Amino acid sequence: MTPISRRAILTLPALAWAQSPAAPASSLALHLAAQLDTLAAEWDARRAAITTPAAFQNRIRFIQARVREMLGPIGPATPLHAEVTRITQRDGYRIENLLYQSAPNLWVPANLYVPASLGPHPAVLSPCGHYEISRQHPDYQRAYILLARAGFVVLAYDPTGQGERRQYWDPITKTQQDKLRSVDEHSLSGHLLLLLGKPLTGYLVRDGMRGIDYLLTRPEVDPQRVACAGHSGGGTVTMFLAQVDPRIRCVVINEGGTFHRWPMHLQSGAKVPIADAEQNLFPAAIHGIDACDLHSAIAPRPLLALIENYTPTFQETAAHIRQRYSLLGHDADFETAEAQAPHAWTQKLRLATADFLSRHLLQKSGPAEEPPASPEPPDVLNVTPSGSLKHEQRGHTLFQFIQREVPPPQSVTTALLRRLLRLPVLPKIEPSRTRGETVDGIRVEAYNLPFDSMLALQATAYHPASPSREAPIVLIGDQPHSVNAELARQGRRVLAVDVRGLAGPPPANFSHLFAPETAHAYLAWYLNQDLCGLRVADTLQAAASARLIFKTTSVVLESGGLAGIWALCAAALDPAISATTCHGPLLSYVALTRTDRHLVPASYLVRGLLQHTDLPEIAALIAPRRLTITAPVDAMLQTVPLNEASAEYRPTRDAYRRAGHAGRFTLGAGPTPSA
Repeated sequence: MTPISRRAILTLPALAWAQSPAAPASSLALHLAAQLDTLAAEWDARRAAITTPAAFQNRIRFIQARVREMLGPIGPATPLHAEVTRITQRDGYRIENLLYQSAPNLWVPANLYVPASLGPHPAVLSPCGHYEISRQHPDYQRAYILLARAGFVVLAYDPTGQGERRQYWDPITKTQQDKLRSVDEHSLSGHLLLLLGKPLTGYLVRDGMRGIDYLLTRPEVDPQRVACAGHSGGGTVTMFLAQVDPRIRCVVINEGGTFHRWPMHLQSGAKVPIADAEQNLFPAAIHGIDACDLHSAIAPRPLLALIENYTPTFQETAAHIRQRYSLLGHDADFETAEAQAPHAWTQKLRLATADFLSRHLLQKSGPAEEPPASPEPPDVLNVTPSGSLKHEQRGHTLFQFIQREVPPPQSVTTALLRRLLRLPVLPKIEPSRTRGETVDGIRVEAYNLPFDSMLALQATAYHPASPSREAPIVLIGDQPHSVNAELARQGRRVLAVDVRGLAGPPPANFSHLFAPETAHAYLAWYLNQDLCGLRVADTLQAAASARLIFKTTSVVLESGGLAGIWALCAAALDPAISATTCHGPLLSYVALTRTDRHLVPASYLVRGLLQHTDLPEIAALIAPRRLTITAPVDAMLQTVPLNEASAEYRPTRDAYRRAGHAGRFTLGAGPTPSA
């Protein structure tokens, strides 16, 4: 198979060699998707071998155990400290505005809809979808009212980043800061939590589990009849909740993702599907845990899957789920319905939800029609006076909670660093020269560095007519030909290498949260790989290739911008890199947690790394070899003051002092060279 190049090399012009623009993002996506599709085929074969109830029960236990692992530590059930702040009486039901703590000082605003009739009643926990106003959305209110009038106690609560838990909402001006949406907040916080090895999904699941804890404190609730019914993103959370909380006896996944994620069958030029951080569990693919598996593992509990419109994809997935229910003798407990309308909790789906829950928890049919209902205005449903926990300074925001979760960075060994990066076994590379030309006395050559049957690095070597005795330079990241050529004119041998999937500098706004780079990072994480680690591997291979091409025993490494992360890690792992220079690298990962927004793409993050160490501690492994860091940047890619950088890099400086070579570590300030 012809290797997929990550950057198309332009033909050599007569006078100079200009580097080409970045390759389409789908090149890397195709490579990762092919691995996911191979895994999917293997798991399909294993699933096909499940033909007995006992075998399927084993599969359910496997799925639920792996989901618990991927969610991260949920933590103990700490005191709820629940408060009811207001009660509103309505015809046939009442609404209680309340707060409970999901974790110490992490408050969850909610509304409890209680039937007027005597209980105990079955209860419905209802996680919200991605509406900014969350539980106050009119369609959601109509669903809660319908269920309450049908005889259910309903708890609707705000997920982090929505409703009264919005981080960027200004209740005075009624505007969003930086135009950030709830899904943006989910990914901004979610990516930080992935650095800590504590996925945002786990926090949302904990909110729901603590909501059930609260429901069970209420005398109006029958603890043996608890259901969960969420819409959209809330449907996805419902799917996760059902895996880890056996108290949920009946489930409605309402437009929450009833599909096969794999195989992807990705075609060149196609967009890679992506969702915010909460809707992804890593590394699900290596466990063969698809959305279809998560639905099936709810069996034999009753499950209703709702969709906008029936499609072949949905119907195929539903057929697979139904097969599993049938295997347990519960084929009648799995149902589907379609809205025949756009994405919303429509009246048709509200009635389908109420009927399904009524039949299974009340042993009677649900209402045939939806009685008229008037949604309440925000001031009636708000738990806080302003409609904002942050504005009222009530408890911690999730970002403040994250800051408190960051442990002090520890020193790191090369063995641990390799494990954190999920560094692959590096194949022996044989650089293959594809063409070359001499321009102004400089020999410029193009090289392919094959990685496997589908992937190749591309590199450009600059051979000066009179090379100096200094070690060759390996340049990582985008670097103009003019800079490389100037180094060669000074006698330096240079190898400029394109790492996999390099797509130019980070964006200047928050579009990076749903950009191809994030999609690529997610695909790698599904495979229990790490895109940042793969690019560190590319950097190590570049250094090894440079030694072969220039016939030398050592090289020096230079990087620009966030590529400094790859350079620091590679230099820490390869003693043949005799010196390293990073222009404008990220100051540290912990710097990202000190603010509530950042511009660092997910592709530069390493899952779980902040549980153990950080960039200054990694840089300390380079001692006593030369290391120069200039103009490090913060979460918003702004150069930090030198005194701040010096404080952050004290572990690095201490390591060089202990090695007796304090002068070999240089930390400087100033503008970052343009790439």
